[in-house]
Amino acid sequence: MIKPKSVEVYPVYICPACSDRHVESFEYVKKMGRILCQCGELMILKPINTFNVIPVYAKDIKGNITPPPIKKDKKIVTVTKQTKPKSVLKSNDEIYSQLENILSDENVEQAQSESKDKMMEYELQIQGGVELLTSLGWKKREAKDRVIRLALKFEKEKGCKVSEESSDDFMNFLFFNH
Repeated sequence: MIKPKSVEVYPVYICPACSDRHVESFEYVKKMGRILCQCGELMILKPINTFNVIPVYAKDIKGNITPPPIKKDKKIVTVTKQTKPKSVLKSNDEIYSQLENILSDENVEQAQSESKDKMMEYELQIQGGVELLTSLGWKKREAKDRVIRLALKFEKEKGCKVSEESSDDFMNFLFFNH
């Protein structure tokens, strides 16, 4: 039997405003750290270093676990059955309840309301940038993706946020870096 050599995992984010589903790569989460939903909601993403994924193989006829020993640093480590799975379930339930407490915290709601106010101004600048690139022949979807990427690059290079005060500089930056 052949076993997989690797597994690909992609984080999924759900927009709190419209419940739209966004699947992103680790690289995107690390570089951008934000998702601008089509409804206008700006979601700020928590960086992810890695996921720990452990395969659970089907048991063979004798009831033994099927994976062979795993070689690691010239030592043989064997895979055994987990004992006491109920305690693992309890710890998962505790983790989920803690996550629910964190996500329903008033700080998250307050941060989202503040980000909505800033988002209106930011969204207008992004929309203006999309209009600029579409007038230059870009497709609207590609232009939107490009404007968002360049907005983050603009903020890093210029040290200021995309806003009404910096709109002329941002449009020049878009024009010369598209």
